[in-house]
Amino acid sequence: MNRLIETKNVFKFITKEITTKCAAKGQNISTACALRIMKITMQNPEYEFGAEMLTRGQIQQLIMACVSKLTDSIGSSSRTIEMQVYFSSHYATKEEIITEHRRTVLSRTEPLIAEIKDAVVASNEDMRHLYRKLVVVITLLSGLGNPTASTVLKEATAALHSVFPLSELTRFMTLSDDDKMRQIVELKQIVSGIRLFNRDSHKGGEGIDDMPTILQQAVAATRDLLLQAIQETQEQVERLTGYLETVYCETVQADSDTLRVSVVTPVIADEELALLKENTVHLIQYLIYLRTLLDDVQMCEKDIVILCSRVTERLLQLHDTVRYRTAIPTNQVYPQFMDLSMSWFSLQNQMIILSTLSQIIYTLQNMAKVQPLSDENIQILSSQQKSTSARISMLDRVKKIKPSKVKCEVLELVNIENCDPKRIQYYGHCAFRFVEMDGCLFPAELSLGLLRYKGLLFAFSSVEAAYTFGRDPDRYYQHGLDIVVRRPELIVLFNMDEQIQNLKPSCKMAMSAVVQKCDSQTQTETHPVPSHIDPTYSWNIWDYKRQAVHLADICKSVTHSTQTVESTKRLHIGVQATPTRSTGMQVMQHSATNTATLRSYIVGLRGNWLRDQFMANNLWSYLPKCTGTE
Repeated sequence: MNRLIETKNVFKFITKEITTKCAAKGQNISTACALRIMKITMQNPEYEFGAEMLTRGQIQQLIMACVSKLTDSIGSSSRTIEMQVYFSSHYATKEEIITEHRRTVLSRTEPLIAEIKDAVVASNEDMRHLYRKLVVVITLLSGLGNPTASTVLKEATAALHSVFPLSELTRFMTLSDDDKMRQIVELKQIVSGIRLFNRDSHKGGEGIDDMPTILQQAVAATRDLLLQAIQETQEQVERLTGYLETVYCETVQADSDTLRVSVVTPVIADEELALLKENTVHLIQYLIYLRTLLDDVQMCEKDIVILCSRVTERLLQLHDTVRYRTAIPTNQVYPQFMDLSMSWFSLQNQMIILSTLSQIIYTLQNMAKVQPLSDENIQILSSQQKSTSARISMLDRVKKIKPSKVKCEVLELVNIENCDPKRIQYYGHCAFRFVEMDGCLFPAELSLGLLRYKGLLFAFSSVEAAYTFGRDPDRYYQHGLDIVVRRPELIVLFNMDEQIQNLKPSCKMAMSAVVQKCDSQTQTETHPVPSHIDPTYSWNIWDYKRQAVHLADICKSVTHSTQTVESTKRLHIGVQATPTRSTGMQVMQHSATNTATLRSYIVGLRGNWLRDQFMANNLWSYLPKCTGTE
């Protein structure tokens, strides 16, 4: 039975089925990756999946399509999707990383803060215990040392006592919860500034790390690591791109400036060619992520330099303020302590950001490994590869794109170095080669100019490629969408989620049909109709005959209706009875009686004038003896 099911309720089931079927075929896929490939496949207009509802047949079709894309891949397609899912779920802006870290710290200290807010002080011992809790909370929130260390706790207590003595707790307990929290934050800033100043004066600073030095060394090491990884990855991409150029041959027709692409006599097998394309996409995606992380690290490096100089400057001002003075107004020194602590907290935030980025870099390095080509194919491709200098010399002789030879708008970039490749279709790669070479990615030459079609910008590696594309832009546009839809990893790489979602079902006719094959089995249902059991059914016909006779006897009876327990009109009657009582009676005289005794005599034993003897009966009653004379 083909009934509709809500898509949201079956997402978990679909992802579980995808991971299970992929594992059965030897491909370990995470749940997040399965969910991502499922959403991408649902956006494909080729399958015509509904936006909110799916049928059982569509669910099975969706599962088989996702499993086919993840397991039939020869190269690094599934690993590219895994890397994209990991980066999108773990990478965040600096503000988001800092906010999440603060939320985590606050959630861990929230129980202790709640105890401070709800504390009831009844004695001096309770007052001192509450004061120690306040010191621990301030130390934890500031991140300056471990409060379990006695030296750190002693120093923090002394710093807090200098600005907030024990006697102030009485006033603190009268505040509202919000005012108490604001008081704790303010004390944290002042106490942290005092401890940092004492550390710089070599009079304290237990448990406080040299944050400026550590950050400068860490950011330099991370930057060098990223630069080295980018250089190595760029060399690998150029080498793979050179291999792809040896497979395809481009010829230019002099009369029409039309560029024709043909496949050279098979140099490598189709499987090796597909592997080469997928490895190129995988490394380009990895290279994009590395450059994104490098921009963040360089921004952190600039912020660290500014913050370190600000901390140094504030410490010098504090030394000038405190020097040779025994008493200083609080309105002069407290703001400086608070500003010093805020600058130091900003350095701590940079450490959190740098640690998060380093973790992402380490994970991406493990995911960036690709399946290498065989040594024999590498030798064949290397022997036929064109030299880089020859390709550059060809580009140097080209001219600008002429608007008269294309049916699109021609744009010329003024500042090529600051051009963001995300604004260009296919992330700045040649649109003509991408379509004609079935998804090959070749870098475009932005100095030639750009073509605008349907509000999108397209770049090319030569003017001939631009002229060929410009004569029939709709064909190349539709074929490009066809390639992207068939390879889900390209949707994220080119940031084309919105374009795929906006595709209409009519675009399906323009796309090449994809034949899906799979092994399937069918099972006939044992009971296609829902079963129904009649409780009054009996297989014995004599049971029905007995019931008929019983009904006939009832019809002949005088009384045709009876009151039963299950009757709907049965009346409930209640009777109130008086409980029995035990009673007794006393008489005036006690007396007793005795029953008469029956005695039998035979008359005529001593002689009788009568003829016969007979039995005589007499009742004798008991008479008590008389006590007097009668």
